[in-house]
Amino acid sequence: MDEQLAAIRATLASLTTPPPAPPPAKPSAQPNPKPTPPPRAPPKVSAPVAKAPKPTPVPTPSPSYASAARKPVRPSLIVTRKHTDEMAPLAIRHSPLAVCAHLNAALEMAHPQVTLSAARWTKNNNLFISNTLSTFLSTSADTPLPVSAKENVRWSHILINNILTGVTATRRAYSPQELPSWVKRPDSYAAGSSSSLVVTFEDPSGVALQDLLAHGSLFTFGQEGHLRRWKQQPRARASPSNADGPSKPT
Repeated sequence: MDEQLAAIRATLASLTTPPPAPPPAKPSAQPNPKPTPPPRAPPKVSAPVAKAPKPTPVPTPSPSYASAARKPVRPSLIVTRKHTDEMAPLAIRHSPLAVCAHLNAALEMAHPQVTLSAARWTKNNNLFISNTLSTFLSTSADTPLPVSAKENVRWSHILINNILTGVTATRRAYSPQELPSWVKRPDSYAAGSSSSLVVTFEDPSGVALQDLLAHGSLFTFGQEGHLRRWKQQPRARASPSNADGPSKPT
């Protein structure tokens, strides 16, 4: 019995005794390890920047009546034509400067607001006059000479192809001095031939020409003619090489 108690005490004493401490670790020959860097913070995501709206174009206002009235007055162009059946051809043509000086002197007393600025003679002895005000010259200057004066408006030219010339064994085509005006010499056409025709008409706004070209054709002398825009060419000097060439409209 005593032996059993002694064995139990020895067992309890071994259980209460702390375990021996482990031996110290030996120093390692390897270099010191690098310190671990701290974890990086995640990148900040910014909200998308809204694009600036495109500027709305401001419509240009139409010119008012007052602004149009302030614009400088466009000079008006007047053409004076002599009556060939009442007046002989001019023997002396004064210079444009002398013409303006004489006419301005005549207008100074009756119509001082009208002043002529330029003059130009044509090959047909017509006189083009430009004045500073849009005043019709025929109402401002009375002259006993057999001449007519009118505003020089815009003229349009159109070419009509495939037109019968009307030439027969006893009849010739119209001459360039008559209307209509052919693009070739009238005596060069054969009997029953067709040719092209140039027509000139007053067209201040150009709308009539555009309307004719839009239709493309018209019927003349019982035959369809095709319309084209007439291209004015410089008049060449008379020479044997171009004696039979096309004549230009008058």
